[in-house]
Amino acid sequence: MGPTGDLSNWGASRLITDLLGMGNGGAGAVCGRCSHRWVVLILGLVFVLVNLLFWTIAGLRLDSDSPTYLRGAELLVQGQAFAGRPGLWLTYESVIAVCQLVGLGLGGVVAVQFVVAALAAVAQYDLAAGLYNRGAGLIAAGLLVANPDISRYHTHILTDSLYTSVVILAVWSIHRAAERQRGWYVLAAIVLLGAGLLRPEGWLLLPIAGAYWTIRVVPSTRIRLLATCGMLIVWGVGLSSTSHVRSGVTFEDPVQFLSRGDIVSGYLDWTLPMPARPEPMDWGMSDALDYVIRYPVESALLGVVRVGAELIHVRPFYSARHNAGILVSLLPIYALAILGLTTVRNESLAGLLLVVIMASLLDAAGIGANWDGRYLLFILPLICIFAAGGASWALSQCQSRRMPWSRRTCRTSPAGEPG
Repeated sequence: MGPTGDLSNWGASRLITDLLGMGNGGAGAVCGRCSHRWVVLILGLVFVLVNLLFWTIAGLRLDSDSPTYLRGAELLVQGQAFAGRPGLWLTYESVIAVCQLVGLGLGGVVAVQFVVAALAAVAQYDLAAGLYNRGAGLIAAGLLVANPDISRYHTHILTDSLYTSVVILAVWSIHRAAERQRGWYVLAAIVLLGAGLLRPEGWLLLPIAGAYWTIRVVPSTRIRLLATCGMLIVWGVGLSSTSHVRSGVTFEDPVQFLSRGDIVSGYLDWTLPMPARPEPMDWGMSDALDYVIRYPVESALLGVVRVGAELIHVRPFYSARHNAGILVSLLPIYALAILGLTTVRNESLAGLLLVVIMASLLDAAGIGANWDGRYLLFILPLICIFAAGGASWALSQCQSRRMPWSRRTCRTSPAGEPG
């Protein structure tokens, strides 16, 4: 793992250390490109300007799902059970309800999303700085705050902005709890519960956290395996027996999307040929599993293609210019992420990031890639952490080759961190 600062291992302290020039071994001293204080200030300015730009141009945005959350918040205030769209969205409805009660309105919800996004940027920095070095931390934070696809949802009354930020905070808190233990487990549990009640995908983080903590604490490989399998079984049985989960799966109708071969959910002009839907068959979770068991090869192929469609982000109904812009921006990130992963593949934090990314893609594999690809945004910041590590390594290699004198005047660690 990369070196940590003398002040504290917490992300905010690392940023303050860089800003004030108080880092390890004089990291803030003027020595080539070792000083990061201006980069930190610029990142903060970019975050403010990008979000101010979207707020000024688009203002507060209501989308097709927004009335669902607004109605849920209204009934929550009245103490009534919400019988609208199936599934639990309690975290977001609670945020809306509290903002309405204190008189902030929906503008308060946007403000909350801005604040949580800022905290997520700090956590993003800390994760990359801990896994690689502070330079990678700054690059990772920059890729997050300057991403217009992510930033534009901060002004939408949707779960997307908050969930994207909470995934970063969840990974950070899971890792921090494993490192520090004690009260950090409580913080991690709160963040994980909030993620699960924010979007259904958030419940996937629970067994991941349990497995990660078990692997970090338990020395015996056999006990690790048994404990992880046990947690997965308990999690699966508990989740599948919850009425909200079952009704949510039925609402999404995965069997229909499977039998039609939808690559993008609901887009009938981009499909794979699949076996016909057996009759009689309902729309529930058990029927979806039954279909996959009946046709495992076809279902697996469809799942892989769907995940590829979610990752590549292009769509047949986008313009050629739009698709070209997507590829130009995403492909270098993926290439750098692969490079970055190869340099830290044995680190536990890298494994945690990779598992969260893969688990989050199960949603796309199950019901299809999202129409506008916005579900990719939930994991893109985690991919950017690996990309930042790859970029930092590549820059350090270029610097050492072009300026060999820097080895004498400004020592650089193998990870590329100024020492």
